[in-house]
Amino acid sequence: MDSLQNTIDAYRKAVIEDNPKAAYALLDKDAQTLTSWNEFLENWKKNRKEMLEQANSINKTAEIRLKVENPDGSTVEMVTEKGKWKVESAPGIEKNSLTPATVLENMASALEKMDFNLFLNLLAPEYRKAIIDAIAAKLKQINYAHNQVKDSKDNTQDTMNIPLDQSNKTFIILKKYGKSWKIYGFKTETPTLRRRRR
Repeated sequence: MDSLQNTIDAYRKAVIEDNPKAAYALLDKDAQTLTSWNEFLENWKKNRKEMLEQANSINKTAEIRLKVENPDGSTVEMVTEKGKWKVESAPGIEKNSLTPATVLENMASALEKMDFNLFLNLLAPEYRKAIIDAIAAKLKQINYAHNQVKDSKDNTQDTMNIPLDQSNKTFIILKKYGKSWKIYGFKTETPTLRRRRR
């Protein structure tokens, strides 16, 4: 608990004292992989005013929420209460009974906030499993594509079509925006039908 609060306070302090190195050191490996030090520094300078406003709005005794994701899509939500962790939501525990209206309201909220776990928790178990299975299949394809490009040294392209399986019919499209690559979309090539000559 103290460690979490100290990390929040340290990041807040780094922003207020204009210490980008200290702030960057607090980012996890995934965040640092997505944003290089040079990009972070550039954004730091560009968004200085907004960052200061946000840092000053962080309360030193901020309520901390923790969401634990389970492989089946269910979650356990924890929240701090007077410096101690308490369970707010868990499988089998619903905050209140969901009527048809509240289910749709919560679904709209999940989509608006891009809250994937809330989205999954609103689905019936069998539908949730179908969604998770579809994601697992897509993950397998993404891993296949990753293996195709991880050793590539070619930085001259601005767009790449990478096969998602050995059939070479379905591709993920990557596009370069400045120095960063983004997923632009997916495409499936339909076989061309040849007409028989009479």
